[in-house]
Amino acid sequence: MKTNAPHHLVQILLISIALASVAVAQPTGTAADSASIAAIVADLDSAWANADADRWAAHYAPDAEFINILGMLMPNMQAMRARHDEIFHGVFKGSRHHGTVRRVRFLGADAAIADVDIEVTGFSALPPGSMFIINW
Repeated sequence: MKTNAPHHLVQILLISIALASVAVAQPTGTAADSASIAAIVADLDSAWANADADRWAAHYAPDAEFINILGMLMPNMQAMRARHDEIFHGVFKGSRHHGTVRRVRFLGADAAIADVDIEVTGFSALPPGSMFIINW
């Protein structure tokens, strides 16, 4: 019985290389695309500073889900806008929001994932019933 083991090994190797090439290939955005994302993050900082929930929410799709820094889920843009209006005039009144874009990964011509560090400072208290754990 004649074996085709070397032939099959070559086929498997070529398929593996092809799949690895597809997995490594990443669409790229332009510098203008990255700048637009950074501008949105800066505008969120400004909307927070001005307690402008409408401006904050304008950057989100109507069906966007939002999980805040305490883990609360807002199921859509309107719920997120209402919650931000509440906190801007309540426990986070006068606080500052600062976003730093760490990395942007473009998924295609019209989609990207932005890894953004968010720092909220200057707040007087967390909302009642919330728990904040810091690990040193």
